[in-house]
Amino acid sequence: MRTTASILVAVVLAACSPSGTGVESTTTEDLAATTTTTTAPTADRFVTTTPGGAVVVHPGVGKEPIRIDQPTGSVSRQPVWLADGSVLFATVDPAGASRLVAVDADDGSTQWDAEFGSRPFYYLPAPTGAPVATTSLRNDPGGAGLIAELVGRDGSVEPLSTSSPFYATWSPDGSTLATHVEQSRLSIRDATGTRVISDPTATFQAPAWVADGLVTLRTTASGQVLSVWSDDSFEDVASVDGSVRFVVGGGKAAIQSIPTDDDPDGVQAALPVQELPLIPSGRLSIVDLATGSIEPITDVLTPLFQWDPTGSRLLYATFDTGTTLDLTWHLWSEGQIDDFSSFLAQPQWFRDVVPFFDQYDQSVSLWSASGASFAYPAVVDGAPVVVVQPTSGEPPTTVENATWVAWDRRSR
Repeated sequence: MRTTASILVAVVLAACSPSGTGVESTTTEDLAATTTTTTAPTADRFVTTTPGGAVVVHPGVGKEPIRIDQPTGSVSRQPVWLADGSVLFATVDPAGASRLVAVDADDGSTQWDAEFGSRPFYYLPAPTGAPVATTSLRNDPGGAGLIAELVGRDGSVEPLSTSSPFYATWSPDGSTLATHVEQSRLSIRDATGTRVISDPTATFQAPAWVADGLVTLRTTASGQVLSVWSDDSFEDVASVDGSVRFVVGGGKAAIQSIPTDDDPDGVQAALPVQELPLIPSGRLSIVDLATGSIEPITDVLTPLFQWDPTGSRLLYATFDTGTTLDLTWHLWSEGQIDDFSSFLAQPQWFRDVVPFFDQYDQSVSLWSASGASFAYPAVVDGAPVVVVQPTSGEPPTTVENATWVAWDRRSR
């Protein structure tokens, strides 16, 4: 999944900290004053981790959290929800053995586990109809790049790719996996084999496969275009310049691009053969995939954004300053924008997720399944917490001693 060529990633990471050695907050007072309880105001399930590496399932209001510990000295990280309701996470034991472990979310019992030669750092759960449980992505222990694998529901492991960078997306029915590798080649893999459908692609990371089709960027004679692949053909939606990230929901793409060094003003290098609308550079915009209509949302750098489960509301963050991890959430809905309190993001979560949020969007939901709340890791009074924010505007609540959050997203 890693990339060395993304200009947008470089911009985001540069905003983390001026020295890379520390983060200082100046805007957490209001948040700390309003987060006084420790139970989430929702019946939706989510999972967190503790600083010590335990996984904790939060079943909903009135139910006790379920703490899932691994053997003493083991550290678990980045739990996500599998299609069957199990929780999947990576763990490393004191002897250095790396595993993916799937556990029952109700009692914490192990369903299956798979051992690897290095720690998986990203996994993309497959839909119910897929022949496997998840993809797995890890570093080659020999230093040769990345290793992508498929993991079965019995813990079996099948090689998938050694190309780098590597991004992927499942078809909604789980029958096909699309991969974007080496920032140049988009392929699909199903029961009949693997075939390339676009080469070259364009300057982006993760494609997204939704009911409308496989949403991607590709390079044409007229330049870089946002396209939807369906029924073995591409439908071009809009032109766009620069390094691009996007997420898709409800028939719309939320998209932001950063102009390249040789195109600082975001002006197209070539005139389009077709009269495609031009997505403005530097702005977060919403593009209707059916009509190509474009609605600009903000011209401020947005380090991450995600649609709600219905695809009708867009959650996005902006920096309060350019030198710290102080952020503010905003919620777009039908042309209206609501602002929420500023917060200090946890540095590790920010550095793991934000540069690759277009890929994490497909495995980790910041939104509750009902859409009544969103949640995120933050630092309050120097301590790591997960903040659960109702979209109604009610005060947020916190989960103390928490370093990660992912809602059960099976309804998405």
